[in-house]
Amino acid sequence: MAALHSQPIGFLTMLLASPSALLAAVALLLPVLAAQAPTAPPKVPSQAERIALRDAKRKLPAFARWQASFDFDAAKRQAAKDDRAILAYFTVSLTPNPACDAAESGLLATSEFAQVAADFVPFVHITSGVEGEPYPNLMHRTVGAIAPTLAFLETDGTVLATVRPLELAVLRDLATKVQALFAARRMQASTTDPKARDRALFLAEFDLARIPPANLASRAATAGLTAEQLQLLDPKLVDAELAVISAASRLENRTQQAAQVAALHAAGRRPTEARATLFWGFVLVHAAATKNGTLADQAYAELLQRESKTKDLRSVLASREQWQKLVAEAKQP
Repeated sequence: MAALHSQPIGFLTMLLASPSALLAAVALLLPVLAAQAPTAPPKVPSQAERIALRDAKRKLPAFARWQASFDFDAAKRQAAKDDRAILAYFTVSLTPNPACDAAESGLLATSEFAQVAADFVPFVHITSGVEGEPYPNLMHRTVGAIAPTLAFLETDGTVLATVRPLELAVLRDLATKVQALFAARRMQASTTDPKARDRALFLAEFDLARIPPANLASRAATAGLTAEQLQLLDPKLVDAELAVISAASRLENRTQQAAQVAALHAAGRRPTEARATLFWGFVLVHAAATKNGTLADQAYAELLQRESKTKDLRSVLASREQWQKLVAEAKQP
């Protein structure tokens, strides 16, 4: 038993006899002890510190450049008076946020951004944690807990469109669409041509995805669209019809839902590429149910072209196997 303890005791004696060896051992142990030590909780800013952080954020040159308001109620009143949308920027000062810092020293500080903002009522909301501040959770209630976020708001403060990703090209595109919506609404009261009025309002709302998918077909039918406009919009209209069909699809009614999609196919209508896999999947189900081998081959070929490049191989092979079963079912007598 004594032999078991001889090495540790000898090592300790050596450390005590040699200061340099002791210091070296302590140096080796410090990182291990530091890693095992409990992490101190982050310091919570006091109210005075929160006020200072918020006020410093308000003084950023970017906000001054486009004369941003920090008063939500005042921004809504101005927007209603001018009949303009609000361009709202949501940021934080309570905690460090490198993404907000990058936006505020980057895109938001440019003259190009200021030019866009000039056509709207600019408003900045800062999540500061300052007690008694109005609308402390406005970002969470309006655009979710994502900072930074840039959004166009209605005159009552509800969201019209969110700028994602936070890029100048996306901002400009949405700004044009929002202005078109407000112009179409003004036309409602001034035009004597109801078809032109309805067409302008439909196109503006459509561009901003403001029309529920279930209402899209009926709205398009009464919007006075030209044949060329209908042809250009039809893939997105098919997307909307697919969304309604898919949402109502259940195992017990799958055949009936697939027949609705097959009717779109038979009419020569096609979705956008984003919905193509769903579309051809329904068509293949219909082909299997109606024993249409030619249609099944077409649907299968379309599905193979769009086979997922992101799913793992096992999922891809499982999908392909299911498609092949449906093709075989379609060709059974």
